[in-house]
Amino acid sequence: MNWDQWVNDIQKTEFLRPLVGNEAAKVSTEGKTICFTFTNTITGKERSILLSGHDEELRLVCTGECTLSTLIKKGKLSFTGTYREQLKLDSLLYLARSEQSRPKEMV
Repeated sequence: MNWDQWVNDIQKTEFLRPLVGNEAAKVSTEGKTICFTFTNTITGKERSILLSGHDEELRLVCTGECTLSTLIKKGKLSFTGTYREQLKLDSLLYLARSEQSRPKEMV
């Protein structure tokens, strides 16, 4: 997955901006772990969220084919962060995928 494009999409897409708020997102990967870092542009405070699991489960959640909550409940992914952060990330991953699959112009 192109994480730079994902970050760009969530920060520029009209209906995703309220979820991101005044935070700048950054994503890094290492092995089977994805680190989402959100930095408050006003205070400079950073929050890091770690998502770990097998390649297939990470692919499913990152492409929006399966929700993060479902895979955590099944024990397929581990998540480091608060429940609120889990819900926010789940929404961002799913809605960003929905935006990418939408036609650019509706006739």
